[in-house]
Amino acid sequence: MVGDTITRLISPHDKSLIPIFSDCGTTTALVFDPGGPKMDFNISSEGCDHEAIIVPQGGAREPITMDSLLYKNIEVNIERKGLHLAMKGLDVFNFSLKKVSPNVEDLIRKSVLSSSEIDYFVFHQANRLILESISKKLKINTSKVPTSLKYYGNTSGATIPLTIVSNLRRENTIIDSKMVLSGFGVGLSLASAVVDFKNVVSPEICEL
Repeated sequence: MVGDTITRLISPHDKSLIPIFSDCGTTTALVFDPGGPKMDFNISSEGCDHEAIIVPQGGAREPITMDSLLYKNIEVNIERKGLHLAMKGLDVFNFSLKKVSPNVEDLIRKSVLSSSEIDYFVFHQANRLILESISKKLKINTSKVPTSLKYYGNTSGATIPLTIVSNLRRENTIIDSKMVLSGFGVGLSLASAVVDFKNVVSPEICEL
């Protein structure tokens, strides 16, 4: 089960983040199959860059104070409290371009596969430019990179399952295929996995 109501953390006076994010929740039920194929993962984190995406106050390290509840002017069209989400867009962009494609390449190499054997590459839906740049670095055709940004925006932790269901679902079933799933963001962290989809049952998306 994964999902975020990320818009609750965004300042209504932050014009840099309001157009980007939306809310979504997904649930995935797994059944153990002793004869199923192996799943390969590649996980890493750049903890030194954790301030690139962060809610600065309200946790154990920076508890809530009266100051946390005050709006502060960050720059033109951006005012937020210490309890609101803050993001350094350029830092996140650079991290995505430098780290995601090598992570995926290393995963495929260790899985003894080639890109041609992967039916789809499903990435976290950060923004269109990041998706296009990663695809170019990996030299994969955009037809193998489904997106859901146009209809749902960045739904944070739920973007990968939402993209799969919204693009690859046929008559309540996710089409049989081998996929690379790659998520990246808060941390700054990233993780990729090779997954075989076989007769995965999927209900329709419920939009509220």
